[in-house]
Amino acid sequence: MWSRNSCRQNTNLVIMLYKVARKLATTYLDTLSFADRTGGLVRVMHDHRVAEKTYPMEVNQDKVVHDEQTMRRLVPNSDLTSVMYWEQVGSPTIVEDHNEWYGVEATLKLVCWYNYQLVDPDLYDPAYLVAEVISAIPFSIGSFECLAGVT
Repeated sequence: MWSRNSCRQNTNLVIMLYKVARKLATTYLDTLSFADRTGGLVRVMHDHRVAEKTYPMEVNQDKVVHDEQTMRRLVPNSDLTSVMYWEQVGSPTIVEDHNEWYGVEATLKLVCWYNYQLVDPDLYDPAYLVAEVISAIPFSIGSFECLAGVT
């Protein structure tokens, strides 16, 4: 992904990843017929009060998602058809730095949970569900906000 240097002062690299993950979730994953709860970039939170439980939490940076919550748990339960969210793998790296823009490389991993009892019987095959997710996400999502050429 590429960003104009003027955005670097206001937006750090993790915030950029949050924006990319949120865009992928809302623009592409939400269009899938079996997408019940999707999230952007999550952090694994540890609850020491409840027997050291860990769970993924989406940090809602822009608060335009659903009910204006700052943090959203993305934990599967029997009422949901699916839960999909993004995890950061490693740290983002600036690979090119120019006067007006810089290039960043980062890896995001998509985590998907499906409740096969609620998924359409025609989509029951896990390979088909994976293929549907892969086909929904384009190679390039273009430019938005301070980001350009996101692939």
